[in-house]
Amino acid sequence: METGQKITQTSSNIDKLSNIELSIQVSLNGLSFCILETDTNTIVYLQHFIKEQKQTPFQVLDDLKLKLSTQKELQHEFK
Repeated sequence: METGQKITQTSSNIDKLSNIELSIQVSLNGLSFCILETDTNTIVYLQHFIKEQKQTPFQVLDDLKLKLSTQKELQHEFK
């Protein structure tokens, strides 16, 4: 089972930002995504997905691919 927790998200519209960087933290029990707007040094998106059980590296890779292809906020061009 997976629980998704959106820690914070500003009201900025990510679609209108041009200087954004994506940071991904990967562990065997979850994934975290952070989008930073570099002009103002502001975090515009931060989300953590937690798995109840540890996964294999292959399961983590599959989950990462799934999140990158299905999460709207992660489907932008990043620096």
